[in-house]
Amino acid sequence: MYKKHNTPSDKPYWRGQVWVNINYLVLKALKHYAEQQGGPYQEQAAGLYTQLRAHVLKNLEVQYSGHGYLYEQYDDVNGRGSGSHPFNGWTALVALIAVEA
Repeated sequence: MYKKHNTPSDKPYWRGQVWVNINYLVLKALKHYAEQQGGPYQEQAAGLYTQLRAHVLKNLEVQYSGHGYLYEQYDDVNGRGSGSHPFNGWTALVALIAVEA
């Protein structure tokens, strides 16, 4: 199913691309588990939160610096923006990701 076309003329929309809104939800969950004192996955969640947050912020910075706008989604292999642009919908969640540490 990964990156498979829905139909011969309909490219995969949700399969394979990176979406900021989904990353935002994952970051919220990781932060929650990282803050659970004595939780069995506290350290692992904290490490994953830090790494994912840094990668999301860096990629959006690179894409914005290079093109001057944000995209709807990003390629899962090379991080290049794709889909609608300029796009300030759920990609604007980058502002909330940036202020949470």
